[in-house]
Amino acid sequence: MKPTLSLAIASALFAFAACTAETSPEPGEATPSVPFLVWPEDGATVFADTGVYVGDPTSVGSVDGTIAVIIGRDGVKEGEAMPDGAMTFEAGAVSGYVTLPTGDQTVHVQRFDAAGKATTDHQKVRYTVEATPSDLGVSWLEPSDGATVKSPFKVRFGMSGSAMSPAGQNPLDKTVGHHHVSVNKGVVTPGFALPMGTADYLHYGKAQTEAEVTLAPGTYELTMQFADAAHRSYGEKLASKTITVTVE
Repeated sequence: MKPTLSLAIASALFAFAACTAETSPEPGEATPSVPFLVWPEDGATVFADTGVYVGDPTSVGSVDGTIAVIIGRDGVKEGEAMPDGAMTFEAGAVSGYVTLPTGDQTVHVQRFDAAGKATTDHQKVRYTVEATPSDLGVSWLEPSDGATVKSPFKVRFGMSGSAMSPAGQNPLDKTVGHHHVSVNKGVVTPGFALPMGTADYLHYGKAQTEAEVTLAPGTYELTMQFADAAHRSYGEKLASKTITVTVE
């Protein structure tokens, strides 16, 4: 499901000033009745340009309204209108990319009803935001795009602007990760774990930078993608690269 995002709202989000207000739950604050899934999770360290996942996958198509991502201020009281500068998504399971000011940031995720009024369904997360390196991204060192290879063949991964970290380590640091390769499956949605136990997704959870791959003869699209300690993808925009190889 694609985000619903007006140009005006997008412009406001990407131009947010760096100042924020540290907030804490109000006394008697209601527990969210919709189990929002928010990724990156509370307490994470992230790059300023980051993928996000918000919503509840069980509510897709059954919950009316809009989910708003509100940066640098409190959520709003029940019945109030959505604040200016919020990024909006159709209620349900959705993902997208945002740009956050650097420093310690507070983000509220809150559902608004079909009339645009705030509900009590909300979640607050705090991030430590680091500047996005200008060279951030993965690269295929071997094989080259369009190459013809014999199985098994060697793969070598490059990464700029980030550090390698094995699966299970540094779980809240979303500025590091490890490599995966999907075979004819493309890029996994930001915040979703790459499946395990299948030949379509190859995991390199020991932070390997090279390996051997065995495939039957044929032509394949191989998508390298970086992911966090729990194998949750950073998505297409930030850390993925696809090549085509022919296996003889």
